[in-house]
Amino acid sequence: MGSIYDIPQALQRSPDYQFKFISPLSQSEDRADVGKFQSIAEIINIAAALDPSFQYNVDLDKAGRAAIRGTGADEEWLNSEEEVKAAKQRDAEIAQAQQQMAMLEQGAEAVGAAQAVSNG
Repeated sequence: MGSIYDIPQALQRSPDYQFKFISPLSQSEDRADVGKFQSIAEIINIAAALDPSFQYNVDLDKAGRAAIRGTGADEEWLNSEEEVKAAKQRDAEIAQAQQQMAMLEQGAEAVGAAQAVSNG
């Protein structure tokens, strides 16, 4: 495999690259992440039924991504963290716009009802 010193300096210090040696032991450890995630999901579902804010105790993105990797899925199947963040932001903006539209519709209905009462 060679020495770690054979790896170019730029790659050794870059946070964008991670070197991992695949072995039966590392694959077994990765597969364990799948079981851990399933156990965590059960706990979150039960606890969140009692207190919905409990879900914030776990970073589901990190846990879920680790579990997906643990299945042996190709890394390229996962969207980048930046893509996920952008999609969540888009969803939040759409939800906010829908909420504003609902409020405008309710306001218009209230004005219409008030006018009907004052005219009638």
